[in-house]
Amino acid sequence: MGAWVFALVGPVPLFVPIAVTLLLAANGVASRTAAVRSRETLTMLAAHLYAAEMAREHAERRRQTAARLRARAEAEAEAAKPVPERVSRRNAAVTGDTWDPVPVPKPTYQLKPAVHRRPPPPLEEPVEKPQTPAASDQSRSTMPRRAADIERILKLDEDPERPRAVNE
Repeated sequence: MGAWVFALVGPVPLFVPIAVTLLLAANGVASRTAAVRSRETLTMLAAHLYAAEMAREHAERRRQTAARLRARAEAEAEAAKPVPERVSRRNAAVTGDTWDPVPVPKPTYQLKPAVHRRPPPPLEEPVEKPQTPAASDQSRSTMPRRAADIERILKLDEDPERPRAVNE
């Protein structure tokens, strides 16, 4: 477009826009031809791949059918074999009831009497004493509270009536 504008308005000779237009048209035709050939090539490639896949599936089906027919023929041949005499004698000797139930004693844990645990002693609720402001500041310190807790735990450990855990 620019070559045509400059050729009509300016000092560019007329053969320049004609040459540019012909080159542009040739490029378009070549691009279109390449696209069509590429599409045809891809279509042919897809057709060849599909045909190869179908041939593989067909061959696999033929192998499976042949294997099924072979297995069926072998089973029929096995069934057609005469039964050996020792097998027929053994089958005749065995009756329909080949198993008789045997009494089994109860497990030992079911023979022992049930043991019930003693209920734990009731929990003692702490009695709250009214505190003065100075006393409450002192009770919030960590040392006296921890010491009181330790003494209470030690007293519980010395109590012989308190139920204990197995590993204590």
